Amino acid sequence: MGSQPRLSSYMNYKPCGLLMGELSPAAKKRKKEYDTKYESSPERVKYREELNQERRKRGIYGEGGPDMSHTKDGNMVPESPHTNRARHFKERGTLKSSSPIDQAFSLLKGQLNQ
Repeated sequence: MGSQPRLSSYMNYKPCGLLMGELSPAAKKRKKEYDTKYESSPERVKYREELNQERRKRGIYGEGGPDMSHTKDGNMVPESPHTNRARHFKERGTLKSSSPIDQAFSLLKGQLNQ
């Protein structure tokens, strides 16, 4: 029993920042400057105004709850914040991939739940 490492020895372990996808301070600064400029563009401001206006109209602005999301045909629909915000990070691995194996597993899982 004495040869097993204690759990507390792993509590302070921090992996290398590069492996975790962390940016250098200079890269963080550049990204912050770019994001500030992008989000303050007239197109992005108008986009956010439309979403906020729709939330106010539905009485959910400032209440938490669903996000408003633009659909491909231009309509706005309520959508869970997790789904709406995760969609933009598919290439970063936030969402499960839709590989043939995942698709087959989803189909099988759906058939078992029926």
